[in-house]
Amino acid sequence: MTTRSVLPRSSPTRWSAGVTVLRNEAVPLPGPDGTAAEAQLHLVGVGPARPGLADVERALQNVPEDAARIVLMHNPTTFPDFPEGTAPLAVAGHTHCGQVSLPGTPDWSYLGLTEKEAMVADGFAPQGYGSAGNQLFVTCGIGFSLAPMRIGAPPQVVIFELMGEL
Repeated sequence: MTTRSVLPRSSPTRWSAGVTVLRNEAVPLPGPDGTAAEAQLHLVGVGPARPGLADVERALQNVPEDAARIVLMHNPTTFPDFPEGTAPLAVAGHTHCGQVSLPGTPDWSYLGLTEKEAMVADGFAPQGYGSAGNQLFVTCGIGFSLAPMRIGAPPQVVIFELMGEL
């Protein structure tokens, strides 16, 4: 698991609340009764999209090839680095859905002013973004970037209901 020395800017509140940050690593989640499930769900965390910090290969190295998994990443620009079928459900944040979105200007937002590469700002990524068999959802999140405000881009908490194969 990640230690404080890896994430020096992390809030001490997270540590005291028992939050574990997964940076380029994966953990199997216990079954509903608290015991190890036969076919465990793995939670995969990838570091931020900065040189030397996001390591997809390392994040996936301990996940069995056929294991169910959910991939969490800060920045959606890391998503295309995942090989085919290794991120069937990936969730990212980072964009704050533009943080400032002016009414009547659907193609303009603060995000558009800082965009350096193509990315998905909100919701499910379009077909063709990333490798085959992978799917990305980008949440607006609850925070903000430089300016402590959100205009036209309300905070968002997303809840996924996971179900077995039908």
